[in-house]
Amino acid sequence: MWIYDAAVESDLLSLSPRRRVVHTSLYESLRTNLPRESMGFLDYPFLAREAEDGWDQRRFPGHGEVLRYLEDFARDFDLGRMIRFETEVSHVGMANDDSGGGGWTVRSRRADGDGEGEEEMSEVYDGVVVYWDFIGFDFVNNE
Repeated sequence: MWIYDAAVESDLLSLSPRRRVVHTSLYESLRTNLPRESMGFLDYPFLAREAEDGWDQRRFPGHGEVLRYLEDFARDFDLGRMIRFETEVSHVGMANDDSGGGGWTVRSRRADGDGEGEEEMSEVYDGVVVYWDFIGFDFVNNE
């Protein structure tokens, strides 16, 4: 969400199914509408950094600083080991746990482009975080 891309769609009305789809809601000069003090996590405050590091010291940071803050947070708390990028989730539902412990069953497979030859995995988790991404959807009716 915080990664800026200067590319724009070739079909601004999104009429052509062959158009280049660009997924971004950012523009180059975007700044947050919240002060950094309210955007930080309790145990990881969003503090202004030294200007020579390329950080924006203003109270309402730009998109690049928000991205760096989130990347630093993920690195410092080793969150990367808990995230699976490029993975297609086919099902999330309540686990059928006879012990009464609950949980969530997640069925997924690594996205390889054609979906063939991939074995689906099924795992049970205590909790699930969902990030919805529209990449891959085509809203044009091809009937």
